[in-house]
Amino acid sequence: MRVPCTVVEEKLWDFLDGEIDDPAVRRRIEAHLEICKRCFPEYDYRRAFLGLLERHAKDPVPEGLRAEVFRQLLSVDGSEADHPLNL
Repeated sequence: MRVPCTVVEEKLWDFLDGEIDDPAVRRRIEAHLEICKRCFPEYDYRRAFLGLLERHAKDPVPEGLRAEVFRQLLSVDGSEADHPLNL
């Protein structure tokens, strides 16, 4: 039975992070990604994104950036329309 795209999309971060323990579920997701022209590009993008994060995880953070990120996160009241980073 084929896994629906909605399920693959929902589980994609867990799949990439190795957090899906059931080998049968992992195989079904892998099989879906091998043939799905809709899901594979998203998988490939997320995989590349994680690779970028991994390569730069040890880079020094510019002074003040960490504090600014936390300030922005704490200021969010749940309304995306009012979010200062909303474009």
